[in-house]
Parts: sequence; C-alpha cells; structure tokens
Amino acid sequence: MRNLFTARINIFLALLLAVLFAAAASAGTYLAVRGQADLAGKINIPASPSASGFDKELALEELAPILEARAYIQQRYVGDMEDYSAVQSAVEGMVAGLGDRWSYYVSPEEMDAYYENLNNSYVGIGVTVTSTEEGNLRVEKVSDGSGAADAGIQVGDEIIEVRGVPVSSQDQSYWVDVIRGEEGTSIQLTLRSENGETRTVEVERRTVATVIVTGEMIGDIGYIALENFNIGAADALIGMTREFIKAGATALVFDMRFNNGGRLSELVEILDYLLPEGEIFRCVSKAGEETVYTSDKSCVELPMAVLINDASYSAAEYFAAALQQYGVAVTVGTPTVGKGFAQNTFTLSDGSAIAISVLKYYTPNGESLAGVGLTPDHEIDLSDEDYAARYYGQLAKEDDEQLQKALEVVKAR
Repeated sequence: MRNLFTARINIFLALLLAVLFAAAASAGTYLAVRGQADLAGKINIPASPSASGFDKELALEELAPILEARAYIQQRYVGDMEDYSAVQSAVEGMVAGLGDRWSYYVSPEEMDAYYENLNNSYVGIGVTVTSTEEGNLRVEKVSDGSGAADAGIQVGDEIIEVRGVPVSSQDQSYWVDVIRGEEGTSIQLTLRSENGETRTVEVERRTVATVIVTGEMIGDIGYIALENFNIGAADALIGMTREFIKAGATALVFDMRFNNGGRLSELVEILDYLLPEGEIFRCVSKAGEETVYTSDKSCVELPMAVLINDASYSAAEYFAAALQQYGVAVTVGTPTVGKGFAQNTFTLSDGSAIAISVLKYYTPNGESLAGVGLTPDHEIDLSDEDYAARYYGQLAKEDDEQLQKALEVVKAR
C-alpha cells in the first residue's frame, strides 16, 4: 500500500503540478485560489494607478531603498545572477509583504499559462501527477482524449525518464517546464508500470477540455459534482440539474469537494437558478462601494445537500453557505478554510501581473467567511486513503462515507 502519511500534502502538490503541466490558471476578479478560476464581477476598479490618485513622488521616495539595493547587487555581488531579476523579486516581495495568502505575483513567463484555464481548457499531455519517494512522477489522473490517454499512459504509471534523462536528477519544476510545450509537439517519456515493466512512449501535447461537471442518478437522487466555477460552469450544472429533474429526481446532492472556485458571474447564475427571491451575494470595495446581487422568485424546490471539505474554496464554499443559509440544503463533510476576499489581476508593464485582494464579500446572512470558513451540518471526515482516492476519482460511491451521509440526509427531508 502506498504511504499515506503525507497524502493530503501530496494532493495539494498534485493540484499545483496539474496546473503547471496543463498550463492552467486564470485572471480577473475572482473567488478562487491561484491556479483556478476567474471571478469577473465587472466591479468598478481603477484600471491604472493614475486613475486612482496615485502619488508618484511619494512612491519614488518609498522605492529609493529598492533602487539603492539593486545598485549594490549589480555592482558588488559575486554570485550567479543569470536568472536574477531585481524588479520581479521586488514586486513579488511587495505582494508577499501584504501577508495575504490570497494575493500573489505572476511572472511574465507564467502569464500565458495563467490566462489559459479561464476557458476550461489547456495545452498539455493530460495527466495529474504526484512525486514519489524516489523522485519520480506518479500518474494519478489521465484526461480522456489527451495525448497521454492515446499513448496508453495509465493511473499508477511512474514517469522515470524524460527524453532519456532520469526524472530523479532534477526537481519537479524543472520537468514541468520540459514537459510543457506547444500544441501539436511531442515529448518522449519512459514509464514504469505498477508491475515493474518499463516502456518508452511519445506523447503529443494537445488542447484538453476540462470536464466541468459529472453526475448520475443514484436511485431517485441526482448527484452532481462540479469541478470549478469557470466559464461554462453555470450552463453545465443547470443543464444537468434540469435533466435529473426531468428524469424524476426527488432530491439533489451537489459535490463541491476539491472545487477551487471561479467566476462570480457563474456563481450568481447558479444561485439565481436554485434559490428563491432575495440577496445572494454582496461585496464591498476599499472605497466602501457596495454591490449586491439578487435572485428572482423562480427556484428549484427539491431537498438538497452540498458536500464540502478543506479544499472547497471561495465560490465553492460560498455556494454551500448560501444554500445552507437559505435553508434549502444541508451541508456534509469537513469545515472549509474560509475565504472572504476577492482578487483582481493587474498586468504590469514588463508583462508580469499581481493579483491582490480588492473586495470583501458577504453571505446572504451578511457574514464573512474570511478566516472562519463553513462548518457543515453533518461533519464527517474521510480517511487519508479515501481522501486521496476521492481527489483522484478512484473512490467508489458506495465507499464514500460523506456522499452516503448526504444521500441519507436528503432522503429523510
């Protein structure tokens, strides 16, 4: 059995590697964690410093020590500076100095990847990996229709060489850069299967569409798992919900586990469809400007449950909180982390960008989830093994204790 001691940390690393392998991320104003969805709410935010009363003289005075330090480094430092950028390091430090886990810096080299996931598609080989103790990359997911799938790569395979070079010879970020590439090109990988056999394959890099929503009827209950709130999420979730209602569903279970959030427009459209008339989202800018989104009278009148865990971020945890506070759904799983700030991405003159928290948002009851998160009505944890299996889509529904509890709860409502 695989060592599960660091299973949950490895899943976080897999999320990061999946983003980099897939050249995935996004931009805009968002309720999401980095590497995921844009929450473009069309809020009136100044487009440039000059538009917001930017004090250039004060800024130059404050930046003087940075320029002085840059001069000393250029003139006196004796180490290797080949990959060093004083400007990028300074800007990254400014953002890190905010002490805000939701704000971050994006280098010019990362920008193409950063924007790509907005459309729920990416260019890559189509795998999600984790690192092994030997320093190899273990395949945990293979996307349908991807180059990896066509090359016969399977879950459990380990990538041990890339173009004949052992993977263990370099760190993961190095191989991420090597394996990524342009659509239509190929990369040679040497794999070791779970039975110990090795083989070498050529894998084509191609555009892979993210499967936004999956689901099925479990008895007479519609089960719907949403991957994110990126573009197309509302159409996908609402469409599947309508299909299940038409098929005679008597209740609905929405799975928001491992959903990193997404666009405000997608979230609001979904909440408007599900919830009765009333306030569904409110946010406040630094200037105190308030924006409120409301729902009309039309709604779905079925018992509902929402599955959440510690990887249900931003729009996902907000979705669960809104349905819970309206009294239309019970929540099942484990507490969420708690995010109450939305970010906006600002592109800088060198092609890099900063994404910083620019809005505070509140639930229908006027509560902020920041630092608090959402505590489920029925708190049930999974073992590390089942947690990992659920993330990788390998946990059978009958063995999913959280899902089974949600089904039990909605049947009794």
